Amino acid sequence: MFNNLSNFSYKRNFKEAVGFYIYYLIYILIFAVFITVVTEIIFQFPAEKSFEVGLNIGILSSVFITIILSYLILSKKKLLNFNNILFILLSGIFSFFGGAVLGLTIVAFLTTRSSHIIDKSE
Repeated sequence: MFNNLSNFSYKRNFKEAVGFYIYYLIYILIFAVFITVVTEIIFQFPAEKSFEVGLNIGILSSVFITIILSYLILSKKKLLNFNNILFILLSGIFSFFGGAVLGLTIVAFLTTRSSHIIDKSE
């Protein structure tokens, strides 16, 4: 379930895609919390603004990370064309409105697609 998480050309089945989703959801959460804490230490926001700053950092983190993951998956699978670039944009839009929870659904779907590369591990 949690194998080949950094191998973006690997074609995953449903169970492996769920493992990929869970791993990167936790990764984005930890990354956003870390960046929020560092920002709080550096800029020392008032208490009433700290939640809003953390929320905005979480949304921006999820947008950038899901776009980067989508691009990496499609480029490693040699599937970069106009239709699939729309998936990259869709993952960013979903992340903007629903956070990493929605954005990673598109990314996890892209991991289940076949590539033009002949994968000897299948």
